Formats: sequence, structure tokens, C-alpha cells
Amino acid sequence: MDHINCRINFVTNVVNSLAVTAPDTFPDPSTYLAPLQKDQAQLQNYTNSGDVASFRAYIKNNFDPDFRQFKISVIGQFNKTKFSPDALASIKKNFALYKAENERCAFKALNEYATEKVNVYLDIITQYQLKMFSLSSKGIDIYPLVTLLQKENSQIIIPLINVVNTVNPNFNASSELRVALNNYCLFDGCLNGINGHLAANFEATKLQIILNYMKHNTKYTDATEMLSQAQNSLNNAQSMLILIGTSSYLSPIQADEVCGNINATAKTLRSVVSIYGG
Repeated sequence: MDHINCRINFVTNVVNSLAVTAPDTFPDPSTYLAPLQKDQAQLQNYTNSGDVASFRAYIKNNFDPDFRQFKISVIGQFNKTKFSPDALASIKKNFALYKAENERCAFKALNEYATEKVNVYLDIITQYQLKMFSLSSKGIDIYPLVTLLQKENSQIIIPLINVVNTVNPNFNASSELRVALNNYCLFDGCLNGINGHLAANFEATKLQIILNYMKHNTKYTDATEMLSQAQNSLNNAQSMLILIGTSSYLSPIQADEVCGNINATAKTLRSVVSIYGG
């Protein structure tokens, strides 16, 4: 929400400045600003209630179109107006000041968001480590999971931390942070960046470890067919994850195939345990 406030504060300052410089051309700034202020209030409500889905939908369907229309209206009116040299110089000077202020505001908002995202990622890794240690306490080899979490940390979290800690606020900092946030995703969502697909990779790796354990445990000697069925499902999930790599899912079908096969594997293994014991 902070970045929205930055943008609205910026255009509010610009329009108010135009109204002071050219009152005949821009007599009532609220004419241009009212739709954006209405959007700002609604988006704040969604923020306060934690309704992320509605917030994103409102940005796409309301705020972005209103902001585009605002720019069209203000620029159109500006281009139709003949300003004196002194007035134009004042407008340019004020615009440069407001633009610099907006950049500082946007950087602060993005930096806080990026820092929060890093902290969330670190908390998530900790939660997965606890799951991993729970398996270890049962005598199951967790080395593949250790390797996976180290990989996720090195290719996603550490690069993001490095950008957050070293970005220079005086040199196009907001743009650099946006690039980093769009480049490093622990799960999915970075269309042109690195996606860790942590949930799917962790579950697939964990299930393979459990399967290997069962295959070498005499308790499950009579469950060979069921374990083979589970392995086939898991192979399908693993093949798709290898194909995807660090790319984003190309379609919901890919995500569904991975999730469906992982769930099928887990379901089969639960059936084995219910029949032969844990």
C-alpha cells in the first residue's frame, strides 16, 4: 500500500502545483484527483483487512485504469495550455522536486517490502528445517533435503539479501529493487526470474526419501506393488519439476500435474502405512 500512497502523493503535488501556477487552466485539482483518492481509500480498506486477492484485483480493474485516465486528462490539459516562460520554468522545477521526493518514497516502501519478504523467506526455511529434523528423528536420511534447502538459500534468498543490503538509494534504487523482487521467488511467480518451487521440490524429495526407506525395510516386503505405484506417480512429478527447472509454471496444467502426482504418491504411502504399519 505504501507504494500506492507514494504515487498518489506525487500526482497530488504535481496537480496542486499546476493549479497554483495556472489557476485558470487547472481551477479544481479535485476534478482529477477524486477517482484516485477513492481508489486509495478502498485499497487501504483491503490492506487493513488483509484481503490480498481483492487488493490485487482492484489494482488491475480500478486503480490502474483510473491512473491511466488521470495521466491522459492532465497531460491533455497541459498540452493545450500556453504557459509563460517563468510559469513553465516553475512547473519544471517543482516537478523535478516532486519526482525526487517520489523516488525516495518509493525506495523506502520497496525496501521495507523487500526486507519483509526476506524475513518471511527465512522463516519459511526454518519451518521446512523443522519438518526435515522431524524425519531425521525417525532414523530417515535427510541429506537430500539438507542439500535442497541449501540450494534454495543460495540461489534465491542470499542473492535477494545481497541486493537489499547493498542497493544505493541515490542511483535508481527502486528500479533495482523491483528487478530483484521479480527475479527471486522461493516458490513460483517470477515470470522471467528464478523460481525455487520449494513446496513441490521439498515434498517430492521427502517422499522419495520415505519411499527409499520403505523399499529397504522388511516390514514392507509385501507392499512392493503399492510402492511401485507410488514411485511411478512420484517419477511423473519429478520429471515435470526437472522440465520446469527454475522457470515459472507455463500453465496451471503443469502445476496441477506436479501437485496431483505428489498427492497421489502421498496417498499411496499412507495406505501402505495403514495396512503394514508405520
